[in-house]
Amino acid sequence: FSDFDLKFGYQKTPIRRTYQKNKNEVSLQEFLTTVQTVLFTPEDVEILNDSPSERRRLIDTILSQIDRDYFLDLIHFTKILKQRNALLKRIKDRKATVAELGYWDKEFAKTAAAIHLKRHELVEYFGTHLAEFYRLIAGDEIAEVSLKFAFSGHSRIEKTKDYNYEDVILELLFDDRKYETEVGHTTVGPHRDDLTLFLNGKSVSEFCSRGEKRSFMLVLKMIELEFLAAKSGRKPILLLDDVFSELDLNRRTALLKLSEKYQTLITTVEKSYFKDFKGDLNLFNFDKNSVLKYN
Repeated sequence: FSDFDLKFGYQKTPIRRTYQKNKNEVSLQEFLTTVQTVLFTPEDVEILNDSPSERRRLIDTILSQIDRDYFLDLIHFTKILKQRNALLKRIKDRKATVAELGYWDKEFAKTAAAIHLKRHELVEYFGTHLAEFYRLIAGDEIAEVSLKFAFSGHSRIEKTKDYNYEDVILELLFDDRKYETEVGHTTVGPHRDDLTLFLNGKSVSEFCSRGEKRSFMLVLKMIELEFLAAKSGRKPILLLDDVFSELDLNRRTALLKLSEKYQTLITTVEKSYFKDFKGDLNLFNFDKNSVLKYN
């Protein structure tokens, strides 16, 4: 890594977020792609239980760290979706005509296709490595694990290997036009995608215990580390926020072994978790306003 001085803050007048790199103000995309990080917290388990938007956000956060074009496509897509929904609402209220959808349909489909391509690549990578890392974490050699990223319009896509997602979206928008103008919003596209994980053929979010879900989230974070390192050519920084108390001994050991490959920052309230760790380690104790180094 090169040395970077990164700062994030809020400016009061005018009100806006500020991002600095080596004391120079930079854009959000420049800030995000300078150094890749992977954060794992106990609350991450809820990603599997929450709405699909949280799982899409996980995918988008990973890709945005290594692909500035993807980040910009997401911003552009959000604007197009907002404009198209506003137009559908006006059509529903008889304040606009269906003919006005033509331009927005084309822009929507083009940007949706760009997002779809990158998401598809990431999901393929995750699917390829899921079983390997699950066995490493859970120690279960016979469990069957899989994932499915339900791309909006997927049933149409499955009919042929040689599909053009932009054309698929345009067809679906045309097919759903009557319904969309009745409900006043866009019913197909990347904003409707969802990720589902399976253990022995059953949905992890619906049928697994919190411990099993915790294992799956740890697996996803491990694969995220490998993906970011492979795509960026640089090792991400691993941030573990008070997760050890949520993991049993085997999972803590596996996580510590993985962390040796990366620069890792770990917060915990229990020093004993590291007593048998043989790797290079610096321990600090934070007590109110003081910091004491153990070794």
